[in-house]
Amino acid sequence: FAVLPAIALGGIFSKFGAESKSPQYTAVLLLFGCYLSDFELVSYVPKCTFSSLLVLAAIDLVHSWFMKSFQKSVDVFEWFVVPFIVVAGLTTGMLESVGMGIAASTLIFVHSFHQAGVVKFLANGLTVRSTIERNCEDNEWLDQNADLIQVLVLQNYLFFGNATSCLNYISSMFDDDEANGSDVDLPPVPKYIIIDMSIVTGIDTSAVDVLVEISSLCSSHKCQLIFAGVPRFVRPALMAGGVK
Repeated sequence: FAVLPAIALGGIFSKFGAESKSPQYTAVLLLFGCYLSDFELVSYVPKCTFSSLLVLAAIDLVHSWFMKSFQKSVDVFEWFVVPFIVVAGLTTGMLESVGMGIAASTLIFVHSFHQAGVVKFLANGLTVRSTIERNCEDNEWLDQNADLIQVLVLQNYLFFGNATSCLNYISSMFDDDEANGSDVDLPPVPKYIIIDMSIVTGIDTSAVDVLVEISSLCSSHKCQLIFAGVPRFVRPALMAGGVK
């Protein structure tokens, strides 16, 4: 805690333009002079000067970390980490409060990451076509049956939380009209499902288990599951988990 005032005053000195080498060398010389005089020079400085600097540092910290951060924050829960760390520091301790702040920030990040979703793009054979040249008969067949092909483009890091939403969505593809009890015409049950993983940044073992469940679900409904654009750093995890 002894260095906290110096750290807090660093921002104020920066605003005064004391970032160059000259003020820093001057501060070292003053400190050396105080040391040679056994810090008797400090006694000539009014006490109100030190207290005013501490008050100014406190005001600057509150303005920078509370008011400015609140204006920049879109999510209130994200800003709430700052007063949480302050309260935790006053009740538990400095190091404990830092650990609690890291834990709270991690939870907020995981929650926001989960809300971002794992499915970036949905399409079928009617809306997405390859660049392969086909004859008229093949094009006509695709025009009539291309909705049997479903395409899912996944994104971000795959873990159990967001991979489960992908499993639930694919499971809904195999629901028939009678099961839903609706008069709305639903797309036909797919025969081919293509999962594009070209922009996936990583995957953990729990997400691999979910992909295994998706593969088993597709096999039980006689639907062929195809993985496309799988990054090289993702392939070993899929192979180790039994995903083919």
